[in-house]
Amino acid sequence: MVLNYDPAIGRVNVSVDPAFAGQWRRAPYYSRLKELSEHMLRQRGYILVWEANELTAILPDRDIHLGSACDKVVVLLGRRSPLGALEYDVVALAPDDSRLKDLGLGLKHEEPLGEP
Repeated sequence: MVLNYDPAIGRVNVSVDPAFAGQWRRAPYYSRLKELSEHMLRQRGYILVWEANELTAILPDRDIHLGSACDKVVVLLGRRSPLGALEYDVVALAPDDSRLKDLGLGLKHEEPLGEP
């Protein structure tokens, strides 16, 4: 497992060696990644795990499987405040997805993904 930080978009990439698939979900790594996720959200950033060709976003309260990684995917970090509570979501959309036009403030947009 290799971690790197991209300060331009506030993202920590976790690259998992295929020979150790799933290792990031085991102790002590998983709890440390969850702690780092909380810190990253306070800084308006997030964590992506790159395992084989699959992406997973780590949030403090859940993990979100984003599917297959490809060069034509945009990842957004959203924050909603229903009843005063903050909620975060991470979604992966193709750059030409019509839902991108409907997204408003509070979302972080980045360029198409490539390998970290």
